Amino acid sequence: MGWIADLLKEIPSAAHYKIQLEQLESEFNKLSTENSSLKSKIVTLESNILAKDEIIRHQNETIKNQFSNTHNTLDKEKVNVLKLLFTQDKISTESIANLLGLQIQVANFHLENLKVGQMINSVFHTQRGKLITSWYIKQEGRKYIIENNLTP
Repeated sequence: MGWIADLLKEIPSAAHYKIQLEQLESEFNKLSTENSSLKSKIVTLESNILAKDEIIRHQNETIKNQFSNTHNTLDKEKVNVLKLLFTQDKISTESIANLLGLQIQVANFHLENLKVGQMINSVFHTQRGKLITSWYIKQEGRKYIIENNLTP
């Protein structure tokens, strides 16, 4: 307990303080043990996070590489979607399908594939109580259009 405990031994009326000091010291030891345990858990969790981040980074690279291999051979519908988004910003899935003469499901298929390839992205908003997905072209999509001389 240290010098405080020794001092309290010599003062008869300090027995109450000695008990409080012992309780505080016991609580301090418990909290120190808990603190050490929590620090150990934090280290473990941080390590797990780094491992998961690495897995996600690797998966994203794999997806990006798979898509970049097909960049040079985008089918006609995907090229038409890119060209449309090159000229019109934030256009809904329904509008894209209508303008390109595609079924909604087919338009969604092409839009999601282009999104995976980082060529386009989507935003969500509500219109008259209905959730609407709008699409816009990203830098990779612009790059594809320009490098392949597809500007409208």
